Amino acid sequence: MSNNESAVTCNFCGNSNPIYYCNKCNVVFCSKCKREEMNNLVFCATCGVTIAKIQNNDLVSEQKYKCHRCKSNKFVIGQKRIKLCPGCNQSNISTIAEKKRNLIVTSRKLIYRFRDGYRELYTFLIKLNRVRTKLIDLRTSGFFHDPKIESIILNLIRSIPIMKNQIIFRIEQDYKILKVPLKKFLEPSTWTPDKFFLLEASISQIKEIIKNFRTFIDEIIENSNKFLILAARKMKAVSYYKKIYDEYEQLLEILPGELPICAFKKIKFRKCSFQDLKKGKGILFLTDRRMIFLRRKGLIFRKYIHLFDFFLEGFEKVELIGRIFKKLKFSLEEGNIKYSAPKKVMRAIINYFSISINFEKYRVEGEIPTEILEPVDLNLLDLKQKIELIITSLLSLKSSSYQISKPNQIGITSFGVQLNPFERNEYNERPNNDLERFLHKIQGEEFSLKNTLQNLEDKFNQGIISSEEYIRQFRHLQSELFSIRKRIEQIQRELNNSSFNETLRPFDNNLRIEENLSQINNNLRIEENSRRNNDKSDEKSKLGPVPLNIFDRY
Repeated sequence: MSNNESAVTCNFCGNSNPIYYCNKCNVVFCSKCKREEMNNLVFCATCGVTIAKIQNNDLVSEQKYKCHRCKSNKFVIGQKRIKLCPGCNQSNISTIAEKKRNLIVTSRKLIYRFRDGYRELYTFLIKLNRVRTKLIDLRTSGFFHDPKIESIILNLIRSIPIMKNQIIFRIEQDYKILKVPLKKFLEPSTWTPDKFFLLEASISQIKEIIKNFRTFIDEIIENSNKFLILAARKMKAVSYYKKIYDEYEQLLEILPGELPICAFKKIKFRKCSFQDLKKGKGILFLTDRRMIFLRRKGLIFRKYIHLFDFFLEGFEKVELIGRIFKKLKFSLEEGNIKYSAPKKVMRAIINYFSISINFEKYRVEGEIPTEILEPVDLNLLDLKQKIELIITSLLSLKSSSYQISKPNQIGITSFGVQLNPFERNEYNERPNNDLERFLHKIQGEEFSLKNTLQNLEDKFNQGIISSEEYIRQFRHLQSELFSIRKRIEQIQRELNNSSFNETLRPFDNNLRIEENLSQINNNLRIEENSRRNNDKSDEKSKLGPVPLNIFDRY
């Protein structure tokens, strides 16, 4: 217990060291002053959660309780001893140590909410990439409807760097503001209960900043989502038509260069005045050249047959006829064709018929833009690095005052992970010569490679990278790690030999040094040549060849 904590006394007896803190009236009290009472409670018989507090056990059997967690109707009655504040007689109390821990955990969780900026943008990019893929599929299949879809997707793709910069700028501004309330969280060991109220006020301020940041992110994503939903809605109807065309592709016999436009199911063919065709229900297809009708045949085993198709050049007009029972009438030079369907469907057929005749005005011109053909970059590495750097800075600001530094510690900062200083003696040892310094450098690279492998595995588990990319990078890193470990073993052997030779230096110092260094150079050269000959992979080692000229000073 710190000196500050030992100076605090119970607000009621004034003698003992306090243990509990009341979150309502902000007083501290000891275990002797606390009040207790037995409460009759209803517990869930399945998960054990408290359902309700009761006053009379006789009335419990007449009531029905339902667990809010597992939705079970089974319950049991029991008693529980509850601690109460002697001042306000409320049960909203906690230990002083628990209160400190909750304050630290709450502030830390709030700071981690900055990651929402990356997550929300990443989710939006995944949706954008899906819509882009569907658009490419539709265009390559010959569905060239609505050129506005391309412009919407292009604008969204080009707005990604702007959105990213806006998020980074907002985080940097909030970082400067958060540094003020977080200074109050320095040195938790010196916190006293009378400071808890100020710390809670600081947490409320941090919550408000994070809430405004989240609102800012939602506004940015929501504005882009509106256009993305609009593009997806336009493509949904076209995708529906594509599905019908793909299903009856063999019966339709689409001509070379003919473009599909729409399809309507459950259309009743009534009459053709110039051909003797059997009426019935079927599917009406419109392309930029023809009108095609597939009639349904059979009651139990249903199938479709190609009933007729007419080129659009022969049509004169289309209209709705009938006062009560509406019908759709297509007039041709030879006669007319009549259909019946719901009114909304018939009006849609009239609109699409007009589009089919003048499809050159409505279709997409030219090829698909290159920006749409290229996959959306889901990496966002720069944004993620910036967010993690700011989070790390805020956490280190919060805890920097009570971290005890040790001599010869090497601090390493890497993306997404806070690395501890080297703890092994071989890392902390101060190198005495060039060979030891070189060994220290290689051991540092070995440590970095291990953490890189761990980060790679985390990305694979989170689904950020594919299995092919994971295997490719894993093999490359393992090859580098194996090469570095071989070098460490070789240098350690030479260091052991050199330590033995060190004892002979008083007898012939210069001769021993020259022989030792010559042997080390030869061994390293042989090891390097052997490694190059045996390495079957085409990728070069990150470390490269061992520099043999580091001993020239001797």
